[in-house]
Amino acid sequence: MTNELGLQFISEFISEEKEKELLSIIQQYKPIEDQKSHLRNSVWRFGPKHPYHNNNLSNEIPFFLQELADKLVENQISDISQSVSINEYILGNSMPPHIDNQNSGPVITIISLGCESQMKFAKKEESFIIDLPRRSLISMSGEIRNQWTHELLPVPGHRFSIIFRCV
Repeated sequence: MTNELGLQFISEFISEEKEKELLSIIQQYKPIEDQKSHLRNSVWRFGPKHPYHNNNLSNEIPFFLQELADKLVENQISDISQSVSINEYILGNSMPPHIDNQNSGPVITIISLGCESQMKFAKKEESFIIDLPRRSLISMSGEIRNQWTHELLPVPGHRFSIIFRCV
């Protein structure tokens, strides 16, 4: 269910077995040394080279990610995703407050794998934090997507996020 801000949260969007399968596939990708930072360990992108022009491994979305993108459409969470990114975070990594580029499309959807994490949303003097357990989904559209910043607070362990964009 999407709230009035355009935020949707599903606590167990995928099964534990699916998470294990995805982590097994994802961990076969090698970290890209020149892009490691205190923010995140690695990022891999699939789909067109927009809205992001770096770290693109393929113009095609791999089957294992396309299956998830199709599930988002089937569950009426988002339209067809043309761009998918995988972000890897290790202990202490975070992502500072930001609003995704408007070229990322009207809906941003994130599936969390590995350890739990927390996302903080803020707009002017208002803010709130959402817990993101393993296998959960968060989708941002409307006001929360366009007017609120979101940030990933420092992670307590090894985490991957899969981000779907309808560019």
